Amino acid sequence: FVCKHYRWVSTGRGAARKISRGRARRRVAKTTMGGSSPDLAPQIPMTDGDTQWVIALTGGPCAGKTTAMRRLQAHFGALGMRVYLVPEAATIMWASGCEPSDLGLSEPRVAFQTGLMRLQLQLEDSIAAVARANGTKAVLLCDRGLMDGKAYMSDAEWQRVLDNNKLAEEECNMRYDCVIHLVTAAEGASEHYVASQLRRETAEQAVAVEKRTLEVWAGHLRRSVVDNSTGMDGKLARVVDAASAVMLSSHC
Repeated sequence: FVCKHYRWVSTGRGAARKISRGRARRRVAKTTMGGSSPDLAPQIPMTDGDTQWVIALTGGPCAGKTTAMRRLQAHFGALGMRVYLVPEAATIMWASGCEPSDLGLSEPRVAFQTGLMRLQLQLEDSIAAVARANGTKAVLLCDRGLMDGKAYMSDAEWQRVLDNNKLAEEECNMRYDCVIHLVTAAEGASEHYVASQLRRETAEQAVAVEKRTLEVWAGHLRRSVVDNSTGMDGKLARVVDAASAVMLSSHC
């Protein structure tokens, strides 16, 4: 699929050109339904009109993404919208037996992130297909987005992951109407930072991941950064405001 906010598509050579939203949908639809372009991964075209939104929640470790997704689910559900939660692909990979210790070398790291991206694409596309078939106003809340993987590897390794999945960074960004970045508790609320079995970073490491995640999403045209300056309740309220602005904007 391609989100409504973006008005350009990749040319297949790492560049992008501006096109109308309608032409963007037609081009993606042509590729999805039997087109011959090798440059695009399988995608589901969005329906015409503002009927479906895709929002990615990202950020450093222990930032409150899971809590924020629950708050957004309750908020938009109360407005009569269908809310679909796309689970974090990395959590599925860890639960399947993959270990962080497996990723010390470049080849296993590239293999892991290649598989993670494929899994995330399938999760997003499958849930989007159901939402689209139902034909009602809906929002897909994604626990992280495709660009997150870049924060955990070198640029050269990331390019291999993109090549393995026949994607360009522009296409990764295009999938989301907006990206909401929640700042890790390790930065500004360190007393609330808690490590876990899956979240093994120290507070210092969490801040480093935080900064890298900010960098890799810098190319998205609609990104909101929500820090810890207002406490958790205020942080969640600002997440709701950022997500709601997507629906209210005539440019989405």
